[in-house]
Amino acid sequence: MLPVFQLSTFLKVKQIRIHDWVFILHSRFTVILLFAFIFFISTKQYFGDPIICLFEKSFSKEYVENYCWTLGLYIFDYDYLDNGTTVNWNGSYIRNGQGSNYISYGVGAKYAGGPKIFMRYYQWIALFLFGQAMFFYFPSYLWKVFENGRIAQLCEKITSCTLSKDVISEQKAILAKYLNGYNKYTHWNYSARYHFCTILNMVLCLLNIWLMDLFFNDFWANYFDAISTIGTNEYKFWSARTSKIFPKVAKCDINTYGHSGSLQNLDALCLLPLNILNEKIFAFLYLWFIFLTFLSIINCVFYVCTIFCERLRFHLIYCHARGLGAHVVTKVIHGLDYGDWFVLYKLSSNVNQELFGDLIEDLYKEKKGLH
Repeated sequence: MLPVFQLSTFLKVKQIRIHDWVFILHSRFTVILLFAFIFFISTKQYFGDPIICLFEKSFSKEYVENYCWTLGLYIFDYDYLDNGTTVNWNGSYIRNGQGSNYISYGVGAKYAGGPKIFMRYYQWIALFLFGQAMFFYFPSYLWKVFENGRIAQLCEKITSCTLSKDVISEQKAILAKYLNGYNKYTHWNYSARYHFCTILNMVLCLLNIWLMDLFFNDFWANYFDAISTIGTNEYKFWSARTSKIFPKVAKCDINTYGHSGSLQNLDALCLLPLNILNEKIFAFLYLWFIFLTFLSIINCVFYVCTIFCERLRFHLIYCHARGLGAHVVTKVIHGLDYGDWFVLYKLSSNVNQELFGDLIEDLYKEKKGLH
């Protein structure tokens, strides 16, 4: 079970960095973003009650709204009307040469309706966003378990930009002993676990896209029209297209039996205020998840390249030790297996740069047999 974390601790900028920046976008930025959306959706201060229904019969308001909230909200899918029907986005449709109006997309006369699209997701939006947040946090949590504070222990005293010569000399000797001692050639498992979590980020991104499509009835295909209207300043087109997924008005049928046993139908019209916010939240998430998936794929390709390309590994270390000759860094990199290089790469992002340069120089001397 994932631990409950304090928000202040989660938002705190970490001094020791054990994730790359793409990982941070997954495990921190996206999680914070989703929790912020949950907060806005859950508050009644700005959006009031999540459902308000208009009806004419003698049922109580509370009963009708609770029934529709739980079971009955739907719109008609006008895209599945017969070939003689043309749907206009201005609030009307033409069927067999005769015009008719509708209140909102999917909310009109019954004879005009195609298949019903039920709003089964509406009361579960906050929990769905919470599940997404846990999805994106899980690889980070798993990596922290795998990593077990190794980089933090190695860099505990040497993250500052200014260090005394005694501290540099002492910590440099510890790091050199760690990389050249009994720990040498033992870090493949460490790097493999990190790459597993990186791949997991990508897989969960793709799985999240699939779940959104399942949860919101073909979300990715239907919402593309809405996204394409951004920047056009045509609000009526935006509103009409988003109403296919997040209708602000929906229908609700309540079937009862009269005193003589005949079926009676109550046709209620329900306002869904939260969808005013939902349509904008998921427009942003639509673009964000595509962008994040793209970055995740690039990140996975990058680490595959580091495995097979020693030249790339050289440049990633050399950019942190430019004061040394290229031949020094090349010799050090050539003498390390991939797991040891990966630990050195993580150290390069966390330790004092002067100390890192001295560490590379000491490792070079070890390889040359000068110690």
